[in-house]
Amino acid sequence: MLSTLRTNFLESKVNAYLVGGFIRDRLLGIESKDLDIVLDSRAKIYIAPVLKAFRLNVYFDLSSDFIYKNDFLELSYFARYEILSIKLGTHSFDFVPMRCELFYTNLRSPDKILFTKNLYLDALRRDFSINAIYESLLDSSLLDPFSGLKDLEEKRLTAVGDANLKLQEDALRILRALDFAFRYNLSLDKSLESSLHQNYKLSKSISLFHKKHYLFRYLNSLLASSKKDLYSNTSLSLATSFQKELDFIFGCDFLELVDIVLRGDGLNILEDKKVLKSLGLETSLKLSCKEVTSLIKE
Repeated sequence: MLSTLRTNFLESKVNAYLVGGFIRDRLLGIESKDLDIVLDSRAKIYIAPVLKAFRLNVYFDLSSDFIYKNDFLELSYFARYEILSIKLGTHSFDFVPMRCELFYTNLRSPDKILFTKNLYLDALRRDFSINAIYESLLDSSLLDPFSGLKDLEEKRLTAVGDANLKLQEDALRILRALDFAFRYNLSLDKSLESSLHQNYKLSKSISLFHKKHYLFRYLNSLLASSKKDLYSNTSLSLATSFQKELDFIFGCDFLELVDIVLRGDGLNILEDKKVLKSLGLETSLKLSCKEVTSLIKE
């Protein structure tokens, strides 16, 4: 599919780049089936070569959101950002015009966006340097405006631009930062670490759905990285250094939950509703014993 897209974009004079998690994970030797492709063209230009690549004869108003499904794929279009998403089997493709984002007032999404053809300006809106590595779909060259390759090599998580501003723009980045650190065993850049300690109370604005999602991810990461000498583990050391913040975010004693999970009899303990109730998880995150047990078995 990428080869076909490359050919079609060349014919349409559209510059396209793979970016984000797909590039990050591939550089780490991890398979990813979620592809983010940014383009220097608006929807009215890039959509035709994309639909041609997927052999789709679909027409819709670019000023309105749109959803289409058939037996093979799902397509959705988000008009505000001119994003086209296609799910094909186990793979997903997001086609996104380059943009700048301005004025965050709700701690989640920008009040204003401006489309651009400038890759550096697009990179400025991204959260962390490891997610701002671009690969040209046309010639496979890498563009790394914020030294994400070096951060990956040195196993470090660094914000793009001012760390305080990044977290204050979008509070979910607080959870994302800790997620990346846990999942990839990364250290935190000093500026980012300080900003997380300063801004963690912004997490009050984050939905219970997202908190529950990231709690599950954290537990999975800690389970995956746990060893006999647990307290020499980088991820657990990080959890310890952010104990106050994690307790605040999830409304429970996070390290106590981790301790329960990492014990050999953790599954049996977590089947007891009294344990979750004592941690405050049943009410604060509306977790069920079945959900937590299912998580740990994954």
